[in-house]
Amino acid sequence: MDSQLWRVWAQLERIAADPGRIEVLTDARSWPSTEHRHLHPNPTGVVALNGVVGLALADGRRLQLQPGDLCLIGTGVWHEHDPTGQGGTWIGQGFMPTWSDLTVSPLGIRGIGRVEREPTRALLVAALAAAPAARRAAVQAWLAQLVQEPVRMQWPEDRAQRAMVFQMWRRTHVRIDPEELVQVSGAARARAYRLFSGWYGMTPKAFILASRLELAETLLTQGLGVAETAWRCGWDTPDTFARCWRRAHGVPPAEWMRRAAAVH
Repeated sequence: MDSQLWRVWAQLERIAADPGRIEVLTDARSWPSTEHRHLHPNPTGVVALNGVVGLALADGRRLQLQPGDLCLIGTGVWHEHDPTGQGGTWIGQGFMPTWSDLTVSPLGIRGIGRVEREPTRALLVAALAAAPAARRAAVQAWLAQLVQEPVRMQWPEDRAQRAMVFQMWRRTHVRIDPEELVQVSGAARARAYRLFSGWYGMTPKAFILASRLELAETLLTQGLGVAETAWRCGWDTPDTFARCWRRAHGVPPAEWMRRAAAVH
């Protein structure tokens, strides 16, 4: 770990001991008036380190995080990072289907931090779901675990690989498909697939499907219908979505929703 990242980690450890204000965003049903805002098909945690860290939401609200404040963002919640341009520094943790990524913005630390998905993902999900009285302790448990995790800094040095990674960040929410990734890479299909799998640990098709299914689970749980969920997650038709869902979960989406409602 280089000295710059070490300083970030030391600051994160102090915040873990005494976090500031905690904002929680879980409503994935809102759709923004512009697709410049984006979503993650997985839960995300943002910790403000220095300055003012701005977040714009789909409903027009803006959050301003002070140093030590946190924002927990549920799967599928539309948002935009640092819209005010005030130069706040933050660290964010997200979760790929195969590993967890850490980004520090805008320090320019070269690389994307890789950590294991678990147990930090389960702890962040628990903090998102915690009652207000228990949330502070849940956030502290997540951060305390995060600062103990070994971090591997990497960067997609190959131009074609980097182009696909950036395209996934920008367009996960707008019906991206493997052919688009191949095209943006500028590489032959076999090489593009090899580079993508080398970075994410999955083929483009498998990675996109896993991300869509995770997003779909949140939307269904929050009450969106099958047709709306299929469209929002990038499937061409509700029938195609239903087939993919059944292969993954063993039952059609409507039956899964009935069972989930009965459990809760």
